[in-house]
Amino acid sequence: MKPVYTLFFILAFGTSALAQKTYTMTPEQLISQLRDANPQYSTHYVATLPYAHNQKYQGNNIAKVECSDKHGRDTLIDNSPVLEMQIRDSNNKKHFFYFQTAVINDSEIVGIKSFYLNMKSRVRINDIMSVKLQYHF
Repeated sequence: MKPVYTLFFILAFGTSALAQKTYTMTPEQLISQLRDANPQYSTHYVATLPYAHNQKYQGNNIAKVECSDKHGRDTLIDNSPVLEMQIRDSNNKKHFFYFQTAVINDSEIVGIKSFYLNMKSRVRINDIMSVKLQYHF
């Protein structure tokens, strides 16, 4: 029975990981879009064991995100609570957070990297080297 479960997990999670599209944007595009956005408070439903709750967080009001697909074509994608952003800084460190929670705070971009643990991530604007976006299901 164990090989059957292993095969199921490989097929189920492996194919979903391959199906996710990755988008890119330049640091300048990211900063421009966040500077033009107005910070606002939103509520996200978090289902964690043993209870579920609504979590209030500060985020941006961007409806469509300007980025590029894997072929370098400009595209617009929907901003949602499942759009994850990966920023690589000048020290080659990766910073992950949800795009919808990203705001500019002084000389940093701040966002939530986990709704479940309410953990924040921050990166200095001058240190941003690359930006990737991917829907996290």
